[in-house]
Amino acid sequence: MYDFNDFELTADDYDNAAKNGISKDNLDQRFSKYGWDKDRAITQPIRKPRKHEDDYQKALGLGTDIDYRLFALRRENDWSVEEAALTPRNGRRKQLDRYTVIAKENGIHPATYHARRKRGWTREKAATVSADKRYQSRFKEDNR
Repeated sequence: MYDFNDFELTADDYDNAAKNGISKDNLDQRFSKYGWDKDRAITQPIRKPRKHEDDYQKALGLGTDIDYRLFALRRENDWSVEEAALTPRNGRRKQLDRYTVIAKENGIHPATYHARRKRGWTREKAATVSADKRYQSRFKEDNR
């Protein structure tokens, strides 16, 4: 059976939400507009800010026209703030990861490098640890 208080926010609900870092406006929006149940609206934390937001704000000050997603991808690949902000977009995302070039120089196929990254290897380790030679005879050398 439903309680009437489940369909209306009370002063205690606003106080509990404030203790959890949720503003009155945010609580109202979650409960009324999005249809969240009262407990979820009061207790679910606010989403964390974007990881590179501060750097992106600096980049905007430099006059960049790069969107946040590309900027963050570049920063994840160890680009400086200035380089990530001011290097023009060229449409070739494969060039964003410098370690693929290092991997090729070390004789590591790009597919091997990316498979290692998906398994949680660091960029440097994935690009520098030589590939197991036992399996190379099964595949033709890719000269791309």
